[in-house]
Amino acid sequence: MFITIKNIGNVPIILDEYGRDLAKKNTIMTDIQEFIVNKDEFIMIKPNEAKLVTYKYNFGYPFEENDSKICNSREYKLFTKTKFKAKDTLGNYYLQI
Repeated sequence: MFITIKNIGNVPIILDEYGRDLAKKNTIMTDIQEFIVNKDEFIMIKPNEAKLVTYKYNFGYPFEENDSKICNSREYKLFTKTKFKAKDTLGNYYLQI
């Protein structure tokens, strides 16, 4: 799963927390952070630039379309049934829909 975060503002932003949206105000679930490739403590994004966050999970065997072992797994549901939320160092929240 790839998440592209673009700063459309005119000042740099620093994201210090990001993960799944819990649908509660000001709450971010970080349970999928263990699957991030090359995780940084902070993500700094300059104006009009973008950063890519990559999540990767190996199911241990080749993927076949509609494979019930994969489709019924907890990890598959985490990656396919979620919204992404981030918080910057100023306390602003951003939600990807």
